[in-house]
Amino acid sequence: MGFFKVIIMVILFSFQNFAQAEDGSAGCGPGWYIFKDYSLVSATSRGIINQVTGLAPIGMTFGTSGCDYHSIVEKKHEQIHFVKENLDQLEVELAVGKGHYVEQFASVMGCHQKPSHFINTMKKSYDKLFNKSSIKSSELLNNVKNAIKGHPYLSKECALI
Repeated sequence: MGFFKVIIMVILFSFQNFAQAEDGSAGCGPGWYIFKDYSLVSATSRGIINQVTGLAPIGMTFGTSGCDYHSIVEKKHEQIHFVKENLDQLEVELAVGKGHYVEQFASVMGCHQKPSHFINTMKKSYDKLFNKSSIKSSELLNNVKNAIKGHPYLSKECALI
């Protein structure tokens, strides 16, 4: 019976520390607008909301929704990180030619002024961008950069990093 009490106390102590600790890993995203205190219930609720909306990774990438840039995302790695984290969504939205991820992708690629030009060009170039049945994020990024460099307007408009 004593061993069982020790296990329960360790678990409760862990929850207490978790609830009072600064939650730096989930300290942003839409969940923080609703659940602001540092408790186990709030942390779990924030995580669920951030997961359901899918906006926390975008917030960490771009420094929005109360997020700071994640330490892994430096300017020189921002593009590859974004593509790696959002490859499936980009594949769908680039085929359709619209969506939140592809709009953010235009921004990451430095096409701030008129993202619609970027999006339309990438939609028309979809078969060249996704030239394999299974493509790696680095390959997609290289294909997109080549499409930008080969386009008369985008090569001047987009500031590739």
